[in-house]
Amino acid sequence: MSNPWFLSARTLVIGAAGGFLLTALSFPLAWLAGPMALVAIAAVAGVPVGIPTRLRAFSFVLLGIAVGEAVEPEAVGQLGHWIPSLLLLALAVPLICVVGMLVVRRLSGCSVASGFYASTPGSLTTSVIMAEEANADIPLVVLIQSARLVLLTLSFPLLIESLLPGQARGIGAPVAANEAWITAEQTALIATATAGGLLGKWIGLPVPMLMMPMFVSGLMNGLGWIDAALPPWLLTFGLLVLGMSFGIRFTGVDVSLLRRIGIAGVGSIIATTLITVVFAFVVYEWLGVSFVAALLAFAPGGLETMTLIAVAFGIDPAFVGTHHFARMFAMTAILPWTGPAVRWLARRMGERENQSPTEDLK
Repeated sequence: MSNPWFLSARTLVIGAAGGFLLTALSFPLAWLAGPMALVAIAAVAGVPVGIPTRLRAFSFVLLGIAVGEAVEPEAVGQLGHWIPSLLLLALAVPLICVVGMLVVRRLSGCSVASGFYASTPGSLTTSVIMAEEANADIPLVVLIQSARLVLLTLSFPLLIESLLPGQARGIGAPVAANEAWITAEQTALIATATAGGLLGKWIGLPVPMLMMPMFVSGLMNGLGWIDAALPPWLLTFGLLVLGMSFGIRFTGVDVSLLRRIGIAGVGSIIATTLITVVFAFVVYEWLGVSFVAALLAFAPGGLETMTLIAVAFGIDPAFVGTHHFARMFAMTAILPWTGPAVRWLARRMGERENQSPTEDLK
């Protein structure tokens, strides 16, 4: 077994190399996409990679602070105006799940249950639990969910860059020669946000180490209690760790399985992104919300990734984050009740009950 310190150091070196590489190529959100891509390649190649769970949790704290400080105080007053958009989201999510299932099933040959839970956005843990109860193929569910996350993280910054050329602000930067590495105010902000995350974890909130620091940062900066933003180098480190944690998910995946889930993942993203575009256009026309903001809000990506893209391009992170949090909360509550519907759908599609998960791999 590898020494955990050496394992973490090696993963950090691989991730940092990916960050520097994509930065040199002027890739949007290079310090998220680069580490993710290079660590994933290393994992598939059989290189042992890994990072401590607490380090990943700390990266969530840092990124939550960054999103919170980017929220304008005026955005809070807009919550009531977003209700129609949230109702449209409630229509879009089931459609995304069903269409995603049909595409994944078609391209991978998996069962209805495997395809459905591989296509549900916003709650991987609950999806895996329900997939296990439905006798689905758990590795396929996890890997297609992970492949979708990776592909969206790589493709959406480029898509938004094409829609808003030259608007990317860039997140993270080196420390200037005359700057302090970290100030007392910044240290206080990080400590308070971390305490908020731990409190949220104790209460049982979803993604507490991201959501509570986001709330604490927005509150402290918005009310003028503190006038501090994260040091750019520390934000870069948070992006680096988050990207590596995504790439690590591909440990133990062989090339043939990667090809299979990759094809299914690409097909699912194309189909669900088309649905997202339609709903984003409706929100744009009906509510007057920026089309790009609506596109990010309805995208079947992760809360942390989509809100970071919003921050990087100067798009309203409160609007984007609220929709993704609402979707995540709703999926966590609703998924445990989807078993009968999935079984009914499987019967309607001619699939026999109690199909072995191993048959998905044939």
